[in-house]
Amino acid sequence: MKACSTKAAGNPPMCIADTDNLDINAHKSTAPLRSKSATLSIEGDYAIITTGGGCERSRSPARSLSRSTEGGEANVHGAQRPIGSFYRMARTISGVIRASCFVGSDRRAAFSTFTYSSEDADLQRAKHDSGLLIRRLKYVYPSLEHMRVLEPHEKGDWHIHAVLLLPEGVTVSSARSAANDAWSHGRTHTEAVTDANGLAYYLSPLSAKKRSRQHFYLPGVRNIFVSQRMPRPKVIRGLSEAEARKKVRSLGGLYIDTHTFGPPGENMGRKEFYRIV
Repeated sequence: MKACSTKAAGNPPMCIADTDNLDINAHKSTAPLRSKSATLSIEGDYAIITTGGGCERSRSPARSLSRSTEGGEANVHGAQRPIGSFYRMARTISGVIRASCFVGSDRRAAFSTFTYSSEDADLQRAKHDSGLLIRRLKYVYPSLEHMRVLEPHEKGDWHIHAVLLLPEGVTVSSARSAANDAWSHGRTHTEAVTDANGLAYYLSPLSAKKRSRQHFYLPGVRNIFVSQRMPRPKVIRGLSEAEARKKVRSLGGLYIDTHTFGPPGENMGRKEFYRIV
């Protein structure tokens, strides 16, 4: 994953917009919004005002059918997760990463990947092994907080990603050594988180690279785990658009970009992105 610093004032706005508008129906539009209420999400260095929408509840008939697989674990339940499920996963990932890995945080963050030597690891094994992995890491660093994401390869075997919020004084180098010691099933890779938005896009199941793997996700099976004290976005609901923008101005927010989402004509949603400086 190519890293770029979030400290750069000229961080490309499309990197931010793409993180939250990866739905296959996301698009630019001048269509009026049906909802006048707004939700304000404060996520580290960013503030996002969301109005309208309904994308999270939408389903794509074409994606609700099972697909054949080659060399991977077939979806034996014969049903596919609705697209809204992947949208919510993307929002969870981006929100937690932005809230945890922002400029000025007093705790460093590391991003680790854990893979298997063989290509037969299914979701249940990855889930079990990732739980043991975190317990071993917390034995070394008791105050470690984390988010782990279980993800399939192209052939359907699974691997583990983890965003680790390191305790004060712990370096990425020492975290890399601890991760290597805690994982005995294959290879590991650990690096510092320097681009929160880029990492959120990389982990999103709706990124262009990973949409083709969606048929490996079983409906109702959890594959994102966030520790209790891992920072979350601060969400304020029930505001008017004017109230939300006033709050953002009070935080020193600078407007970046606006994107719409959701099926055209069904309840268009809009997201306004601001950088807090």
